[in-house]
Amino acid sequence: MVCSHNHYWETLLLDDKLFLAPIGDSLQNVLDVGTGTGIWAIDFADMYPSTEVIGVDISPIQPDWVPPNCKFQIDDIEQPWTWPISHFDYVHISHLEGSVADWPALYAQAFAHIKSGGFVEVKEIDVELCSQVLPDLNEDRVNERWGKVMLKAMDRLGKTGTQSRNHGIAKGLEAAGFVGIVEQQWAAPIGAWPKSRLSRKWVPAAYSTSINRLKALVAFCFER
Repeated sequence: MVCSHNHYWETLLLDDKLFLAPIGDSLQNVLDVGTGTGIWAIDFADMYPSTEVIGVDISPIQPDWVPPNCKFQIDDIEQPWTWPISHFDYVHISHLEGSVADWPALYAQAFAHIKSGGFVEVKEIDVELCSQVLPDLNEDRVNERWGKVMLKAMDRLGKTGTQSRNHGIAKGLEAAGFVGIVEQQWAAPIGAWPKSRLSRKWVPAAYSTSINRLKALVAFCFER
């Protein structure tokens, strides 16, 4: 359910787009890394019926009924990839912050398995909550304390939660060998105050996703 809500509001945030990379129409092979419930891979496969779409995740939570050009594999993406080198036209990586121990190695594998001229797209969310009104939240605020505790817990697990900050994604991709990197950032309101009609449309899903995601992160970090 979290993945479905996340997919819904993120797609609205991106003006009903599944992706932003200029991938064109002649794709043969696409990989969705950290596919979760597989909803993104399924929608992409419906949009590109002649493209083979593979969704990979460590958890077997994907549906059985999927488009004929979509399939799922259960695997640990931090282990050596078994797909052919220079195989994919497009690799989609999303919402793995706090789940990956070695981002440089992941980006290096993506680079090795993407065709020359292919694309990688990475979408991540900052773990800490921010205020659009106050530039710096008081350290005594519960959400400020929670964010710092969560980041420390992730660091102790060896799975950083700050890879998406300070241009970390762009720097990591560049170090792996990617060129023509484009970095974009959006504010994603989760409270009940947004003024725009579009924000009011997707805020309930974003709020629900945030609450459930926080619960999952807390359980993951503090049970270990």
